[in-house]
Amino acid sequence: MKKLFSRQEAGSGSHVGKTYAVADVTLVVEDVIAEGGFSFVFLASDQSRSPHRTYALKRMLVNNQGDLENCKQEIALMKEMHRHPAVVSFKGHHMRHLGNGIFEVLLLMMHCPNGTVVDLMNTKLNEGFTEQLLRQVICG
Repeated sequence: MKKLFSRQEAGSGSHVGKTYAVADVTLVVEDVIAEGGFSFVFLASDQSRSPHRTYALKRMLVNNQGDLENCKQEIALMKEMHRHPAVVSFKGHHMRHLGNGIFEVLLLMMHCPNGTVVDLMNTKLNEGFTEQLLRQVICG
C-alpha cells in the first residue's frame, strides 16, 4: 500500500478543528490521540450536546481493494464485539470515495480517557501484570 498521508497532513496540529460527520453525529477534532502510517485516531467531540460528548475517531485512507476489505472486516468485527465489556463501544462508521481510487474510512468509538491496556501494563512493569489484573481488565 502506498503511504497516503502527506508530510503536511502528518503534523498533529493540522487536524485540530476539522469537522467530520459519522453516524448522524457531527464531530470536531480536538486532538490527535495516536497515528500510524495509514491512520490517525482523534479525540473528537459532539458539540451539539451539552456537555460536549467526546469520542475516539479513527480515520484511515486506503488505496486498494484488499485494504478496503480489511477496513470492512474491522467494521464488522467492531459491530459484532461492541457489547463485550472489554471492547471499546462502536458507535458507527462512514466510508467515502475521495477520487483516484482512494477511500476515507472513519470509525467512531467510545473514548477511554484512562488510557489503553498497554498503558496499564506499562504502569505495572515493576510489580508485574498478574493474571488477576488481566482478568479484571478483560472481564470488567
